[in-house]
Amino acid sequence: MYTSSYLQVDSVGLELQPQNSFQLPKVFTTLNGSKRVIQIQRGDEIRAIFPGHVDESTGMVSSSPLSYRQGLIYSSKHLLRTPSKTVSEQMLLVESLLSFFEQKGIVNFQISLSSDELDVRPWSWVLGRLGWSFRVEPRYTAVLRLADRSEKQVWESFRPVRRQEIRKFSRNLDVATVTAAEVADALLLKLELDGPVDNEALRELRALRMVAGNPAFTATSYSDGISGARHYVLSLTAAGEKHLISNFDAVGPRVNGLHARSTHAEINKGMEEAELFDFNGANSPQRGDDKHSYGAEAVLYFEISGSKRG
Repeated sequence: MYTSSYLQVDSVGLELQPQNSFQLPKVFTTLNGSKRVIQIQRGDEIRAIFPGHVDESTGMVSSSPLSYRQGLIYSSKHLLRTPSKTVSEQMLLVESLLSFFEQKGIVNFQISLSSDELDVRPWSWVLGRLGWSFRVEPRYTAVLRLADRSEKQVWESFRPVRRQEIRKFSRNLDVATVTAAEVADALLLKLELDGPVDNEALRELRALRMVAGNPAFTATSYSDGISGARHYVLSLTAAGEKHLISNFDAVGPRVNGLHARSTHAEINKGMEEAELFDFNGANSPQRGDDKHSYGAEAVLYFEISGSKRG
């Protein structure tokens, strides 16, 4: 029999197998502002945990702010050899998690699965059987592989138009480590120019401020030192991955090439820190493919949203 309950992160054993940076306790506890997760057990054994954000007051569950591809984190013993047994096990885990949602008054959820979990049948089968209205949607992120590649090889994977833009930025690049609060303030100012800031954006801004003091997160300001133009980056480096959590031009003067030159600098830092550089999103060709112009490939993952009928 499978049961679900809350668990303090400090009690989570080492048998769990994170598949990406957003599944690391030091990351999701910071972004959630909570050290509580949902554990799914079989007897006394933890088979998986759900590290997302649970808000019983609104009846809503979501991935941690500023994160994605979070899903369930499985124990090593859950990694069964035969696919049929894995699907059966996952169905039982999902059913236990959804039953816990109902016990806690959760009526809506929106989560994204790890890019290693591409078989969504356990979710769709169980959601349908338990009377949830749901949608399963494919999503993509842009990922640049850095392992076993030189800076020259990575540079040559950029599209010619991107290399040309970076070369044209002839000014010196001033780089400064700043606080996460400064990045949040600059982003809020930028968002306010487009009108009222919605609740989801406010939630992400709060999460930006909460990463202060966590060494996995780095806030950086890039400028040309002359015009007053500034580009901000908040990155996450953990588990051999570097993620661009937030990446934007500040309100004020603009200089052609600053954004691209700053991104190139972040990629070069990633060469020293990680094996994979994740742009945390992918561009549609209809809107321009800025992220893919740096040689990044598209990586598939799934987002699942559900509402309890009745």
